[in-house]
Amino acid sequence: MVIIGKKKNMDSFQQGVKVVPCTIIDVSGNVIANVLDTKVVVGREPIKYVKKQLIGIYKKIGFVPRFVVSEEKTMDVEVGKMISANENLAVGDKVTIKGVSKGKGFAGVMKRWGMKGGPKTRGQGIRQRHQGSIGAQTPGKVWKGKNMPGRTGVDSVKLSNVEVLKVEGNNVWLKGAVPGARGSIVYIFK
Repeated sequence: MVIIGKKKNMDSFQQGVKVVPCTIIDVSGNVIANVLDTKVVVGREPIKYVKKQLIGIYKKIGFVPRFVVSEEKTMDVEVGKMISANENLAVGDKVTIKGVSKGKGFAGVMKRWGMKGGPKTRGQGIRQRHQGSIGAQTPGKVWKGKNMPGRTGVDSVKLSNVEVLKVEGNNVWLKGAVPGARGSIVYIFK
């Protein structure tokens, strides 16, 4: 079963004699929004302004969910049933997490790719933090995929085998860091 969560914050968790970093995820408000022939659609949080086509699709649950994710239908479920963390997750489970990493804006090659830059001696001018040559004369072009300056972050990140440390009410404690900023949406796949 898939659960849509919202990242709250990071904390530490006592695991025996070790202190382990963990991330707290709020998984409240998950509902089975629609059941298709081979898929189940899970939704969370209502949309404020809705198109009429969507109202008809989700009229059984009474609202149009803002965040939806579909997965293969493995068991019989009914539309409108709330998904709780206590029923689907247990301490020690290994889950897969999908999220979007933090955006860091436009970055040069030193920050984005870890290049060392040019020489730092006298008279070098502006080339100290630049990448240098980007191609030879023979091909007469810059190859696709060349490491260049540009937008950093806001990438889809998938983490596998993340351990569930604690499940309490609508909150789930996951071992380690989870991609994204506070308040970002995280998909938890069991």
